[in-house]
Amino acid sequence: GTSSVLPTEPSFPVPNHGTSLRRLRRSGGSSQAAALAWYRQQLLPQLIAVAQARATAPRVGRQVRSLTRRGKNVHVTGEVRWIGPDRYGSERVGIQVAGDDALRFLPARSVAVLDPEPVDEQALRTYTETRRPDWRHALDDLAAPGLVTH
Repeated sequence: GTSSVLPTEPSFPVPNHGTSLRRLRRSGGSSQAAALAWYRQQLLPQLIAVAQARATAPRVGRQVRSLTRRGKNVHVTGEVRWIGPDRYGSERVGIQVAGDDALRFLPARSVAVLDPEPVDEQALRTYTETRRPDWRHALDDLAAPGLVTH
């Protein structure tokens, strides 16, 4: 007979403990179809989470509000004009406040985007339903999800 190229159980930690690959395979159908269903079930929530994180990340031109509680930048609202690293490797943003000539510099984790882009969950759902991955890349997609074409 032919041997399956897929392992019986995934060799990496499964982030979502919903339906396991073994349970999908027991319900009938081929192991490749069961693995594809499992892959799609695991990929969709991760793609939605990544898209939401990208939508709420500060970018140049976005309106943001400071989340700091003390100092001169308490609840400052303005437009992001600069994004770059600080001396410790984390990201900082320069905010142009209306009425101020100088930029206010804050850590990127200390600002909230006021006008995030909406996440099109239906497009992501359609993407996962139509995706037929090469099995060498499927595990990479689950480890670092994103809309990557191979």
